[in-house]
Amino acid sequence: MGSDAYPVASRGQNIEVFWKGADGNLWDVANNPGGYGAATWFAAQDLGIGPLGSAPHPVSPGNGLIDVFWEGADANLQLAAYTPGVGWAGPIPLTTTANMASDPDPVYSGGQTIDVFWKGADGDLWHVWTTDGATWDGPQSLGAGPLGSEPHPVSTGNGDIDVFWQAPAGTLAEAQYVSGAGWTSAESLAAYSRVMGSDPSPVDDDGTIQVFWQGTDGNLWFASYDGAWSGPAGFALPSGMASDPSPVYSGEQTVDVFWEGSNGALWHLWNTGTGWQGPASDVVSPAYPQPTNEPRPVSPGPGVIYLFWTGADGNLAGSVYGLGWLNWQGLGELTSLATMASEPYPVYSGGQTVDAFWAGTNGQLWHQWGQGSGFFGPADDFYGSVTVPTGSAPHPVSPATGSIDVFSRGTDNNLWLTTATSPCCVGPESLTTGGGLASDPYPVYSGGQTVDVFWKGINGDLWHLWTINGTSWSGPQDLGDGPLGSAPHPVSNGSGTIDVFWRGTDNNLWSASYVPGTGWAGPQQLTTSAGLASDPFPVYSGGNTVDVFWEGTDGNLWHLWTIDGTTWNGPQSLGDGPLGSAPHPVAAGNGAVDVFWKGTDGHLWEAAYQPVGTAPVPGWSGAIGLAAYSGVLGSEPQPVNVGGTIDVFWADPDGNLRYALNDNGWISPGA
Repeated sequence: MGSDAYPVASRGQNIEVFWKGADGNLWDVANNPGGYGAATWFAAQDLGIGPLGSAPHPVSPGNGLIDVFWEGADANLQLAAYTPGVGWAGPIPLTTTANMASDPDPVYSGGQTIDVFWKGADGDLWHVWTTDGATWDGPQSLGAGPLGSEPHPVSTGNGDIDVFWQAPAGTLAEAQYVSGAGWTSAESLAAYSRVMGSDPSPVDDDGTIQVFWQGTDGNLWFASYDGAWSGPAGFALPSGMASDPSPVYSGEQTVDVFWEGSNGALWHLWNTGTGWQGPASDVVSPAYPQPTNEPRPVSPGPGVIYLFWTGADGNLAGSVYGLGWLNWQGLGELTSLATMASEPYPVYSGGQTVDAFWAGTNGQLWHQWGQGSGFFGPADDFYGSVTVPTGSAPHPVSPATGSIDVFSRGTDNNLWLTTATSPCCVGPESLTTGGGLASDPYPVYSGGQTVDVFWKGINGDLWHLWTINGTSWSGPQDLGDGPLGSAPHPVSNGSGTIDVFWRGTDNNLWSASYVPGTGWAGPQQLTTSAGLASDPFPVYSGGNTVDVFWEGTDGNLWHLWTIDGTTWNGPQSLGDGPLGSAPHPVAAGNGAVDVFWKGTDGHLWEAAYQPVGTAPVPGWSGAIGLAAYSGVLGSEPQPVNVGGTIDVFWADPDGNLRYALNDNGWISPGA
């Protein structure tokens, strides 16, 4: 993030947060208020509007309309405007005189009227305004200078506006616009303030204006206007202020004021009309990302407050009060700015729900999820604080609709489980002791409530652990069958049968099989040419058909297959090389198979198989380049079938989650 983030409520419970990205463009992240709780957020997006010369400052007159203002690199005022059903327009220049000496601060005062204020290069108060939401008037100097800080406006409605700033002497000053009468001269409010240590921050409390600031003593101070000015009044704080105060009105005479404390925590005071309470630092737990800047609140309606700040890792974090909860609930981190330290592993859990999991650069388990209307997250708190070592990745499986088990190799080299069940989660839970894992764990669901998890043990053998009721775990058990030269990769036809494949230390393909009522058999050597240059990855595509794919030592795509579950055909080279990664298959329905890999050009590639009778040209398609839908990949691609739609996930070179999907044709939604 290249600036602080500024939120706005645009309609109902719709919240958007804007910031200047590291690329200089306008970025935003928006919530999905129809989703579960408050943690449903679409992926952060670059709006491609810029470059910005300051932080962006949004305002909304309601009905989903949003205007975002910033100082351009040329010191002129710029606008980006969002209209529902139309989209974004901008940048739109609103001035040409290059006279801005501060960030712009907008205010909505009723009807379609928006004013934007700034400190001019001459030290005076300047503004532009619209009364119809389309045509802009100004810029106009209101004089009132010299200003000692940026101007900050507030409206009590009905067209009235008050603008506050710090005078050169450090005390409070204001200018007022009265609807039907016009602008008043600048007025000193020194008698109701004191020397200020920050900009003033005003809020409208149902017709009463309250102005807050940080005093030079590090405490919180305010003045109030309710027909007459009173103040200053102050609060002795247990921890000094490390940021300006940010007030918000959330209805029913309730005002909250937020700030970053000198101890690094988030603090607030609140008044519900019966007197001030606090201060308290209950907004987030110490485990959450702590702020490095002024926290900024927004209220979409009575009793609800969203609060946003930037964490030390440069990501946007948030918390919410209300929405049926009796206390503050953390939203986790809301941006995917270089969080990925592993490949993403997706899982389909029914309906239109898909989750992608990865190990974060902070060592925690991350995920991002979609439910058919966009992606929410990313978050690293919803599933508990699961620590994943560098080079290890989380591996999910869905044993039942709406349920997901996520397995990780911990920093202690034990097997860890976190289970997601509606509405929340269980775990993390350690399933082994003794640190016996020498590879990532790979799970498989084989029917009923049975899940098996396989890994390479530190003795080189094939190990597993299993549950047949979804709650009690058996094992771990050493199946022997070694030495393994790679992690084991299982597949099941859903009727209890399991096949596990690995690359041997001789670079041949090996397997072990489980048949209900018979037990385990293996190891079985399936190739003799020592031709594997990658891990083998299997896929079950219907009936008794299983295919296993790998990159050959010649760089081509190879596979071996069975259609009766017993007799193996191949190995066969499909050509399609050179591959730049291991191939990753997915069943596409009706016996079809898609295989994806990262090419030597860094882009996404695919080979597709259509069985006889299901396509005009059955058989293998040959290599298909998908560069137009991918860009450059920073990891191997991981596909998943989401109710008939093929989604492919990967990390980009910057460590962000990307995806493309095929729903009767490829599209690339991006991040």
